[in-house]
Amino acid sequence: MASSWARRAVPHTRDREDALADYVKARSWRVKDVMSTPVVSAAPSATASQLAELLQAHDIKHRTADSPA
Repeated sequence: MASSWARRAVPHTRDREDALADYVKARSWRVKDVMSTPVVSAAPSATASQLAELLQAHDIKHRTADSPA
């Protein structure tokens, strides 16, 4: 929640709302982007190489926020 100072400093406008929604949408992940079937999980102590092996073994594609959907 923005502070009362921030609310006064940046007026609440439809353009601001739209810009915020666009920002969040561009950087968000859809559930289908991050879920796989069957679910694949790793231990919290898994190394990066172990995670990479899991991704490769299950043909899971890594997607960044800048990647096309």
